[in-house]
Amino acid sequence: MSYLNPLERFRSVSENEHFRKANTKALDAMRARKHAREIGDATGITDEDLMAHLVALGIDVETVRILHLVPLVQMAWADGAIQSEERALIELAAQARGVDERPKAKALLQAMLEEPPSAEVCNAALDFCRLVLNAEGEDGSGVESLQQAVLRVAEAHGGFFGIGAVTDGERRALEQIGERLHR
Repeated sequence: MSYLNPLERFRSVSENEHFRKANTKALDAMRARKHAREIGDATGITDEDLMAHLVALGIDVETVRILHLVPLVQMAWADGAIQSEERALIELAAQARGVDERPKAKALLQAMLEEPPSAEVCNAALDFCRLVLNAEGEDGSGVESLQQAVLRVAEAHGGFFGIGAVTDGERRALEQIGERLHR
């Protein structure tokens, strides 16, 4: 008669669970690399680390088009709330970028208009914008154009004849955005 170790069954279950978790982790990593390549192919950006970071933040080929809008959203939230004039400018910019035609991108933008995006999302978006805009034109005009759009959002609400139109929080956000775009 053979002796059956009662722990043998437990060991077998534990091994199976370990391999299942390892396989799941490997598949997730492969999917993330695939999504990062897709974003890179769609945008022409070759920074694999940034693409992987964007994927980890939930950005994909459909939602990547809103990254140019994140600095505008960041500015709108700089004083703690998005004003109707700021929202209107962001929605106009979104329409120009074709966001309305992409339900997932539109939903993500709407979520950012309801709750401010994290600093991590804002920084990744600014890094992405810097790479894209510098690749489009070496003269820096794309970055300057984005900064002007951000300034228009800052000035959209407030002030009397332009006096006091930009709050201290918005000034700090303008500086942070400018620094990140000019790294």
